[in-house]
Amino acid sequence: MQFLHPEFFYGFLGLLIPLFIHLFQLRRFKTEVFSNVKLLQRLELKSRKSSKLKQWLALILRMLIIACLVLAFAQPVRSKNGDVHVKTEWVIYLDNSYSMEANGPKGELLQRAIQDIITSFSNQENLSIFTNTQSFPNQSLYRIKDELLNINYVSDQLSLETIALKGKSLFSSSKTSLKNFIVISDFQKRSPNPDLDTNINWFFVPLQPVSLDNDYIESAYISNTTNSNLELTVNCGSQLQNDSLIVSLILNDKLVSKSVAKKSTNYNNSFIVPKNQHLKGKFSISDQHLQYDNHLYFDLKKNDLIRVMSINEADDTFLKKIYTNIDFKYTSTSYATLDFSLIPQQHFIVLNELTALDSSLASILTEFVENGGKLVIIPPKQILMESYNKLLYPLAKIKLLPFNPTQSFIRKINFDHSIFKKVFLDKVTNFQYPSVQGFYPLESENGTPLLEHQESFLMVNNGVYLFSSPLNETQSNFINSPLVVPSFFNMAKSALNQQQLYYSSGEEKIIEFDNPIQKDQAIKLINTPRELIPIQSNTSTRIAFKMDSGLMTPGTYSVVFAKDTITTLSYNVRRFESDLEYPKLINYPGQILEANQSNVLDTIKSNTDIEQLWKWFAIFALVFLAIEMLTLKYFK
Repeated sequence: MQFLHPEFFYGFLGLLIPLFIHLFQLRRFKTEVFSNVKLLQRLELKSRKSSKLKQWLALILRMLIIACLVLAFAQPVRSKNGDVHVKTEWVIYLDNSYSMEANGPKGELLQRAIQDIITSFSNQENLSIFTNTQSFPNQSLYRIKDELLNINYVSDQLSLETIALKGKSLFSSSKTSLKNFIVISDFQKRSPNPDLDTNINWFFVPLQPVSLDNDYIESAYISNTTNSNLELTVNCGSQLQNDSLIVSLILNDKLVSKSVAKKSTNYNNSFIVPKNQHLKGKFSISDQHLQYDNHLYFDLKKNDLIRVMSINEADDTFLKKIYTNIDFKYTSTSYATLDFSLIPQQHFIVLNELTALDSSLASILTEFVENGGKLVIIPPKQILMESYNKLLYPLAKIKLLPFNPTQSFIRKINFDHSIFKKVFLDKVTNFQYPSVQGFYPLESENGTPLLEHQESFLMVNNGVYLFSSPLNETQSNFINSPLVVPSFFNMAKSALNQQQLYYSSGEEKIIEFDNPIQKDQAIKLINTPRELIPIQSNTSTRIAFKMDSGLMTPGTYSVVFAKDTITTLSYNVRRFESDLEYPKLINYPGQILEANQSNVLDTIKSNTDIEQLWKWFAIFALVFLAIEMLTLKYFK
């Protein structure tokens, strides 16, 4: 037991007051003489003994009253953690990932945890609370109560190492304060052994749902395409392997189809939708457990044609066959009749065996690539090399070296690059490789070879694709090989980031639109009632931005400039929390409290809080006062 105000111990000097009164308040007894005093003598002795006993009882009671009052004013306290004068700091991590949406014994895990915090701490108590995306450092519970009640679920999930580091940073630098760190989470798929600071009292509160029976929609993709229709395949899952799931397809806010996804087909199902129509869609299932994974939003639009221009001093027949009007808007022009004003409007430009590049063309091509355009260069056999290198080296850190007339076979394909990644099912070894009759050796600082013979045949860097050989039939049979179509087709496709069926949280992908706007204006993402302004960059021909998964909620967003809707896009949360797997917390240096306790936070605070004892001493003083009064009145 310790005392918050030991200076009140001087009050014990007051114990001398009743003692002095008792010692100096002496009664004198007057003697009366009688002829026979035998009886009176016994009565006199009896009265003296009773009087002295009463006085001693009164003295003791008065001294006890004064002692209890002094102790009450000194405020005695008791703590299980030792020194009660030490300042106590509280830091709480509150997991608000989507898995905390599951129902526990008293409702949703996250909402129950928030209510426990509010009821366990006083409004005036300072706390530092942080979630996966928000932080409330050293604030009174009263000030942040409303914000806690409005915490949203997010797809981001911090690792235990990150939680430990961030929580440690919220404590003060004091070496004498008592630091308590509470981690409230379901610990789903978390690393089991974080490195914890032993100077902090760690309390782990594992919350788990009452049921693991969760059904979910995992993904969707376009599985087949015809001239008029698209086949959409949706993948579902079931935690407890239910026999079947009913999947609904909603297009433009109308239910158009329902189908059964069976366990025998791994919960996969397909739907047919019309092609080249703007459709805002959603797949849905009915499930009583986690709600975030019951819907998958997607967006279908008319295909955007990629604008391709070839500037020719050689035959471009093979390019015309590849760049058809289904996916591309192809423009062919000779170098002599080139309209320079058309270059900034293109997405992809092919320099087809130009003998030389003048400074004007080099300047506008440099600006074209810097603004996001893609350029492919096919050199001729007779070349003004200096004019090429003046463009290539500043733009792509590549140089052409003198022509080597050695025949070579193209035998190596970069299967890991996006140009060829989805072209072949497996890495081929018995391919009929094309050949060249000569080549320009390439000197590059950080270029990536896509096709190689004894040296690089096709290299890419900074949006510039460079062939090392002419492609006319006298110098190479490449344009007659199976590689020519996927090479040129995918290079042009890379010039415009086509919108996906949907985007998922955690994707670091730039989204581009071919819709020029004023550079001092901004686009907005609107999904009523949410309205976001993403980080964006604008050029004279296109606009690009990256979604912020920390701010976006699942749904279909309209991309709006001023009052005009440019396009739409759909956003979903990744499904890695849908499989409800919870590790056993072992080998933790902190105190682990089970979630089935009636109130785990009350248990933690009872182990760390200071117990006030002054009220007991005040009660004892009143009790002794009552005993004294009764003694004086009734004791004879």
